[in-house]
Amino acid sequence: MLTEWRVKTQMLLRRKPLPTDDVVWVHVRGTNKKYSVSNKGEIRRNPWKTRQSNGVLKGRDYPYVIKPYQREKGRRGLYVKLRIHNKIIVKNLAYLVANHFLYKPVNSSRLEWIDGDTHNNAVHNLRWK
Repeated sequence: MLTEWRVKTQMLLRRKPLPTDDVVWVHVRGTNKKYSVSNKGEIRRNPWKTRQSNGVLKGRDYPYVIKPYQREKGRRGLYVKLRIHNKIIVKNLAYLVANHFLYKPVNSSRLEWIDGDTHNNAVHNLRWK
């Protein structure tokens, strides 16, 4: 399994692409390490603990994968709801994967699915247009 440091180094140096059989999880920026996104196109909530005002510990000891959903008909791709700073934010899962694993050229802002399947959000199926 590849470490997060090695993934970031490969992304910065733009060397050989990552092997497609290894699952790599990277923390989503701006979420205080609450969520992680994988190169296979999944997003998960990381383990967490918090102490309530009455002193009771609350949380989960294990990560769980968040199930993406399809928005209205005019929207492409799958979406996930993330709770960030007590606000629910809806994000496109493909853009999360691409922003964390692919090099983004300066003039590109649209994402393209190589095989045309908008439900396949694996990193090897995405490219910036």
